[in-house]
Amino acid sequence: MAIQHLVMVEFKDGTTDEERALTLAELQGLKGKIPGLEDIKAGMNFSDRAGKIELAATMVLTDRAALEAYGPHEAHQAAVSKFSGFVEKLTVVDFET
Repeated sequence: MAIQHLVMVEFKDGTTDEERALTLAELQGLKGKIPGLEDIKAGMNFSDRAGKIELAATMVLTDRAALEAYGPHEAHQAAVSKFSGFVEKLTVVDFET
């Protein structure tokens, strides 16, 4: 079964549009860098229905083992280190399809 890894981002007050764009680009840039990461769809929220959530991304991974390897992978850690200073809260949901 494939794994859907859903990430929803709330940014800190004062985060700039450039910092938001960097976060989106870093997440999208993970495709092709991590084994088992098959697809990424990410974008900025445009509605007022999600509270403070401004960015959402869904990653499709081959299986649970790929998900376990995803978090500590050096490409993922490098991306997170570039945008973690802007993030107030991350909400993550993982489910099988």
